Amino acid sequence: MLTLRSIVGSFKDVYIVFDALDECNNRSGFLERLTEIHGWGLDKLHLLATSRKERDIEETLRHMVTHRVPMDESLVDSDILVHVSTTLNHDHKFKTWSGDEKQMIETTLIEGAHGM
Repeated sequence: MLTLRSIVGSFKDVYIVFDALDECNNRSGFLERLTEIHGWGLDKLHLLATSRKERDIEETLRHMVTHRVPMDESLVDSDILVHVSTTLNHDHKFKTWSGDEKQMIETTLIEGAHGM
């Protein structure tokens, strides 16, 4: 942690993105480190964290959050549908697959996505 703090101190501004906190293997340990980093109180350090709603994450980050952007699951699923459909219909790797196979894959992925 000392090395990270030293590196941050040598730049004008530092932006760190932590994506998918809910998928972290050692979530409690990571949240402790994140709390420690936030506790440095460095104005030049800007943190962005993404996660699905999980109680432990929300409770830990509550006092740190300055901005929150909730994601609408239906909008995310819509984007996933566009991506999956485009890939299945335009990627040459799938050109030999039948329309029924492509439809089954598309339906399965969208029904199971739940905003992810």
